[in-house]
Order: sequence, then structure tokens, then C-alpha cells
Amino acid sequence: MVLQRKDCFFLVIMVLFANFLFAQKIERERRIPRSDFPNLAQQYLVDSFSKEVNWRYYEETSKDGQTFEAKGRVKGYPHSVEFFPDGSLMDVEITISLSELPGNVRKKFERDLSETYQKYRFLRVQSQFSTVGTRFEIELKAKSEKKWHKYQYLIDDQGLILEREDILSKPIDFIFY
Repeated sequence: MVLQRKDCFFLVIMVLFANFLFAQKIERERRIPRSDFPNLAQQYLVDSFSKEVNWRYYEETSKDGQTFEAKGRVKGYPHSVEFFPDGSLMDVEITISLSELPGNVRKKFERDLSETYQKYRFLRVQSQFSTVGTRFEIELKAKSEKKWHKYQYLIDDQGLILEREDILSKPIDFIFY
């Protein structure tokens, strides 16, 4: 069978899309002092949140580059506020319980998971607010072919899967004797 030019083009696009959609999550997070956190980002936190929030500051390096992140509790909910290196806002993530995920979003997402995995267990659910709108970041353990794997999904406010990344375990830095 000989592939025509447009078939080859379509095949290349599909492979590239699959690599984008099912990528691996590799990131390194390092706690930093407030003095190393961008000034514009610090000002955003002061202007947008209560002064009683005890922020912890991080520098994050991932496949997408460098970002800065502030983590703290606001009204009992863990918040993660991520910034670009220049200090401009990237997104705000709020950890929520599974029951706080909108019903239609949860039903659609769980239906998709049931078609893909034998079993799954939710580990963390976050509402993500950015200039793109509201999305949800969900970490879970799923079983397929007798093995458990960790994944991070990004879904939209309709439950449509936008991204799936494999979460790789950190390598062990020591050897057992």
C-alpha cells in the first residue's frame, strides 16, 4: 500500500498531536526566599489576597520553561498562584474536593475514564483560573493492563479532556545495600 502525500501529512499531524496530548509531566520545584520572587508578582499577592496569608515561594522549572509560584491557604482552601518570570499572572489554582467539581464536568470526565481504565482513584482536584477561563486540573492513579500509573489531566468546564500527562516518579537518589 502506497501512502499519498496528503495521507502522510495527516499521519504526521496525528503523531505530533498524540505527543502533545499525552506528554510526560517533568518538573522541578525549589523553595526560594521572598527576595528572589518577582516584585510584580509580590504586588499582585498583596493587592489580591488577605495580608494574613502566609505565602511560600517557589521557582519551578519544567519542559515549558521557568515560572514562579506562591502557595498558601486562603479561607481554608490551598491556593497556588503561578507567575511568568516577569511577574505577570499565569493562573490561580485552588484545591477543591471531588464533590465540588461541577456535576456535568465530573460525569463526562468519569465516563471517559471508565472507557480507558479498569480502575481509577482521584488524588487531587484543582480549579484553575486564567485568561483562558476556568479549567480543572486533576491528578489520579489509574489501572490498566494490571499496572497502576499516575496521570495529570487538564479538562475544560464541559469535562472535555484538553491534556493528559504521565506523572513520573522521582528517581531514588540512594541505593539499598
